[in-house]
Order: sequence, then C-alpha cells, then structure tokens
Amino acid sequence: MGVPISAEFIRLGLFDTIPGLAFAQELVTLPLAVFILQGTFSSIPREIEYQAKIDGASTLSYILKVLVPTTSPGIIAAFLISWMFSWDEFTYAVILSPIHPTWPVEIYLNITRGNILAAIAFSLVFTIPVIILTILLQKYLRGEYLTGGIKS
Repeated sequence: MGVPISAEFIRLGLFDTIPGLAFAQELVTLPLAVFILQGTFSSIPREIEYQAKIDGASTLSYILKVLVPTTSPGIIAAFLISWMFSWDEFTYAVILSPIHPTWPVEIYLNITRGNILAAIAFSLVFTIPVIILTILLQKYLRGEYLTGGIKS
C-alpha cells in the first residue's frame, strides 16, 4: 500500500509536503466524519424544516438557528474523532514525510535510537493536547449525541 501511494504522491509533487500529508490524513478521516455526520443530519425530522419555513425562517436562518444547534453534538463528535485519528496517524507520516517528520515519527525515531528521555518528553507533549481536548469535549462522545440529539 505504501509504495503506490508514495509513487503517486511523488508524481503529483505532494511527497514530503504539508498539503500532501494533509491530503493523506483526509483520506483516512473523511469517510468516518461523513458517516457520523450523515447519521446526525439524517436523524433530524423533515417536519422541523417545514415548521421553520411556516414560521417564516429563511434557509440561512433555518440552518443557523435550528439545524446547527440541533446537530452541534454530532458535528463536535465528528470533529473530535477525526482530529484524534489525524493526530495519531503514523503510517502516512512515515511514508510521505521522511525528511520533515511529524511528532509521532519523531517519537518513534527517538525510541528506536535509544534516547528514552527525549521519547518520554515527546510522548508527554504529544499526549497533552489529546487529553485536554477530550476532557473539554467528552460530553459529546456519547452514542445518543451522534444522532444529533434527537430522541425518538
């Protein structure tokens, strides 16, 4: 899998570039985010849109005042899960960015070189943002929130 991806990224001029690595990360996280968001938005009853239209809401008003607040738990859950997958991705970073390594690759290189103190420091710095973001957004990681907060 790594050789065809690397060959294609070299051909496209995306090898060892930030846009190339971002595109590779998107290939991993986009299907998951679309799956979560599709479930979130499809759980909103169509009648809510009709009621907003009857009450005189424009399409933009309906999106901003009804749809976004109702689906925000699912949107935040998709963001958090996608962010954690991208933050944690190692394979594409090793394959596509060997000259300018990301933090997970840097940790791996320090561990394999025997520099255990640097590896511990990298691991701590790498883990703190995940812990902080997860604590701040943990209320959105419940299963019922992935349906947009609508109860049947």
